Amino acid sequence: MKQRWPVLSYEQGKATYETLHMWTQILGKIKLETLPWMNHSWHVTLHTTPTGLTTHTLPYQDQNFQIDLDLIHHKLKVITSRGELQQFDLHGLSVAEFYNKLFQILKNLDIPIHIYTKPVELVDPIRFEEDTLHNSYDVEQATAFHRSLLGMQRVFTEFRCNFIGKCRDVHLCCGSCDLEVS
Repeated sequence: MKQRWPVLSYEQGKATYETLHMWTQILGKIKLETLPWMNHSWHVTLHTTPTGLTTHTLPYQDQNFQIDLDLIHHKLKVITSRGELQQFDLHGLSVAEFYNKLFQILKNLDIPIHIYTKPVELVDPIRFEEDTLHNSYDVEQATAFHRSLLGMQRVFTEFRCNFIGKCRDVHLCCGSCDLEVS
């Protein structure tokens, strides 16, 4: 079966990619706060799913939760082991609005965690709660980005499977917004 790769336009998608990058950094910092340390910082990576990106299961006191960045329905979803689901739409949100909405949901779900709010691996970073500069979400560009992640994951997984030693799953590093496999 021949797969078509989506067209990623830096000119058309730059603003959306930068906003998505900051959103993924927020999710990675939530993982950093809730999970024990793992070598190579693998505990803070995100994983590509058929609908977008996920944190997978995160523990908090007597419950577990997961955060999904749904790039099909264009929503952020927080799901708990208590059967709760809260979500919000991604359209038109700045990083500051995303941050505030997400942490309000976590507070509502009795998950009042705190993160270090300064992005990493950037020149002149803006704290998440103050970042109104990054506020673009173009559905077409987000969809193309997601489709490209799925295609790369397929290629990386096949590549990884040829190695008979221990290795990590394909994952997205939040700091550099880089899909990788070891």
